[in-house]
Amino acid sequence: MRTFAVPLSAVAALFFALPAHGQAVWVASWGNDANDCQRPTPCRTFTRAINQLGGAFEIGCADSADFGGPFGVSISRSLTINCEDNKGGVTWGIGINVAADDIVTLKGLDLDGQRLSFDAGINFYGAGVLRLDKVEIRSSGIAGVPGVLFQPNGPAKLVMSNSAASDNSVGNILIKPSNGATVHAIFDRVTTARSQFGIKADGSGQTSGQINVEVRDSVAAHHSYNGFIAASDAGQAQIRYKVTRSTAFGNGSFGAVASGAQAFMIVDNSTLTDNGTGLAQIDGATVGKPGNSTVNFNTTNVAGTITPIAQR
Repeated sequence: MRTFAVPLSAVAALFFALPAHGQAVWVASWGNDANDCQRPTPCRTFTRAINQLGGAFEIGCADSADFGGPFGVSISRSLTINCEDNKGGVTWGIGINVAADDIVTLKGLDLDGQRLSFDAGINFYGAGVLRLDKVEIRSSGIAGVPGVLFQPNGPAKLVMSNSAASDNSVGNILIKPSNGATVHAIFDRVTTARSQFGIKADGSGQTSGQINVEVRDSVAAHHSYNGFIAASDAGQAQIRYKVTRSTAFGNGSFGAVASGAQAFMIVDNSTLTDNGTGLAQIDGATVGKPGNSTVNFNTTNVAGTITPIAQR
């Protein structure tokens, strides 16, 4: 048995420490993009606010509205969009392409994909750090478009907490880097529901690199296929995927599944119930389960070879 640990917990707090920043700029439902985006004279859209940031790093929401504008939001620098006190909406998606030393933080956003026509709810395709807190992504009906598409082309980190993704057509959260990138992804108190899959790490399309995923205190429910999934064949990027204190229920195929020789999964202190198959190991993957996890009341509880490991 090849064991592993995902040493991500110690760095999560660091990612959520807000960077030092200058004066914020503002958006409001009653704002105008001809304004300078200062608090008394706010802008109407995030796009205008980003263009007006100058030396500032934070955009605040004076009230609650759709601030996405007609063509979505593009982010190419370090910044924080903070709508925690007044939920800010975006209906055309957010594209993020930043450098390895950049940090993008999105707080309190509500992304409704009813009008989404060309992109994921959140599409990250650069490098650096993306932090999502109190974010909701739902209702993308476009074929092939997940709620969150994390496809960095360089070293990158995703930290998602207190958030939800649901009813997105192809899947809720997909981690699929390119160019041999090494990726760390942490999910803490994240709920995914009613899609094809919940949180998927995909090593295909790469011949090197590594995807490290830790899911904590989270739920994957009522997906047509899988709740938690790691998929990577021989010759592809290695995946190390750990599920801790989490629940998968009501998923049509698998509650948690690892597939392929480069996929390694541990399901620790978690509950997998009412799924097609609770826990599965497929095509040479490695799956470990401590005795403190519960896998019962599934159509098939376990498929493949599951290795008992010591509780941690």
